[in-house]
Amino acid sequence: MAFKQNTQQELIHLQSSYDALLLAQSKYKDCINSVNLIEDNRESESTDKEMFIPLTSSLYVRGKNQVENFKIDIGTGYFVEKNQEESISFFKKRIDKLNGDAVKLKALITEKVSLMQTIDAIIREKIIASQRAQQEAQTKEAPVASK
Repeated sequence: MAFKQNTQQELIHLQSSYDALLLAQSKYKDCINSVNLIEDNRESESTDKEMFIPLTSSLYVRGKNQVENFKIDIGTGYFVEKNQEESISFFKKRIDKLNGDAVKLKALITEKVSLMQTIDAIIREKIIASQRAQQEAQTKEAPVASK
C-alpha cells in the first residue's frame, strides 16, 4: 500500500508538470499571436491611430504602434531585442522543446498509470486470497453438528 501511495504521488506530480508544460506552450503561442498582431497592425494603413499596446497578458496602455523590435524574455530576467522573424523563431523553438518534453512526460505518465493498474490488480488478488483464507479458517473452526 505504501508503494501504491508513493506511485500515486509521483503520478500526481507528473500530471501537474505535464499541465504546466501545456500552459507554457499556450503562453508561447499567445506570444507569437501578439507579435503577429502588432506587426500586422504596424503594416496596415492605421499606423497613426491609437491602439492598446499589451504590456502583459492583462495590462494594456494606449499608444501608437511604431514597433520595430520586440523585447523577448530569454529567462532569468534577461531580455533581448529581436525583430518579428527572430521573435517568432525563438518562440517556435521554445514550443518545439516543450513539445519534446511533453511527449517524454506523457510516456512516463502512461507507464505510471500502467504500474498503478498492476498494483491495484495485485492488491485485489491479495485481498481475495486473504478472504478465502479467512473463510477456510472459519469453516475449520466451526463445530460439526452431531446427529
